[in-house]
Amino acid sequence: MEHVYSNICVLVIQGPLDSVARISPARGVVLTSSTRREILSLDPRAPSARSRFPLRAPDSVARTCRSRTRCHRRARRRDERGRCSAHGGPWGASGADRPRPLCEEEAVPRGIDLHIPFPCRISRDVDRARDRHLHWPRSHGLLGTEEAARRHTGARYAELAARFYPDAVGDDLDLGVDLMSWFFLFDDMFDGPAGEDPARARALVESVARVLGRPAAPSDAPVARAFSDLWRRSCDGMFPQWRHRAAEHWRTYLSGYVIEARHRQRGLMPTVEEHLLLRRETIGVYPTVDLAERIGRFEVPEYVYADGRLTAMRHIAAEVDTIHNDLCSVEKEEARGEIHNLLLILERRRRCTRAEAVEEMRRMIRSRTERFLVLEAGLPGLCDSYRLTEAQRVSVRRFADSLRSAMRGDYDWAEQSGRYATENIPREQEAAS
Repeated sequence: MEHVYSNICVLVIQGPLDSVARISPARGVVLTSSTRREILSLDPRAPSARSRFPLRAPDSVARTCRSRTRCHRRARRRDERGRCSAHGGPWGASGADRPRPLCEEEAVPRGIDLHIPFPCRISRDVDRARDRHLHWPRSHGLLGTEEAARRHTGARYAELAARFYPDAVGDDLDLGVDLMSWFFLFDDMFDGPAGEDPARARALVESVARVLGRPAAPSDAPVARAFSDLWRRSCDGMFPQWRHRAAEHWRTYLSGYVIEARHRQRGLMPTVEEHLLLRRETIGVYPTVDLAERIGRFEVPEYVYADGRLTAMRHIAAEVDTIHNDLCSVEKEEARGEIHNLLLILERRRRCTRAEAVEEMRRMIRSRTERFLVLEAGLPGLCDSYRLTEAQRVSVRRFADSLRSAMRGDYDWAEQSGRYATENIPREQEAAS
């Protein structure tokens, strides 16, 4: 079975491990992995990429809407001049024309029912974890001002970790909280120049990736030293196979920042398929559920982890979180001129209204969660096919629960978090630069 996404050719070879090979025509490289590592090379220099990606939008901005009615009509009549300024202006790389706030009718409402059919769960130790969650990022120099600490507290990362790891308490929950703090503080570093300059992005991610192979040095950047501490604690008690797989997931996650910086620099908007393919590897779900094994003191056998059915469940969890994240962050990202957002891609690629794009994203989530439940119902048969021991079967069930928590936890947290507040944009951009 072959799927072609612009200049990426994905060959899915059906077999016991559902092996995947990727060929980039622009680079002539083939990558395969039994642990599902998928490095994306969306090289815009490839001829096929030029034909499929939109050109950089013109510098001129469409006239400001005079009324909501006219604004809505223009949303339906997008043309080559770009989008109405009230909808964010054209997607350009320079950022010279910053978009204006959304019209009220075009804003994405909160509390959308996204059909996440899993129970709401949270750790009983969440209050204690919340009280101490600023200590770790401060001790590593990641929160330099009281304003940064205030925003960090308002984002409620302790609650997010408590939902991702609902059975964790004490030091184990603290490890999850520290991971969430690091994830978002690191991500914010790309809201400024590093997010638009591939060379700067590469230097930053490589400084972090290096500590996967050796402890951080005193001369390393604070974000790298903090990650080194996380990695050391994460590997405690885990087998070499898990460490190798988790390191691969981290390298894939980090590489995505360079790819996205390249897109922003050249004003390239990916297709829907390309966006989901990239973001499911870089949204951070795979390292998050890897840590669920460490926190829960269990490990899924690698040959089972690589099975196509469990792989499909991981992909679903990552894509559900990607779609949900893009819904929550669209106002903030559009105001910043971001192009890596599924809602904006749907509007541009399919020339639909915001309401239609939201409804399509709801449909995408529903179809994925329903597929997840079907695959989950087949896990006993998967365990039988591999003749797993009872302890191994429990590990598989617990891993499936961690995927459920990754989807439901993100959904419940986002309704309370200040992470996506648009009033934080200027301050975050100033801090990132």
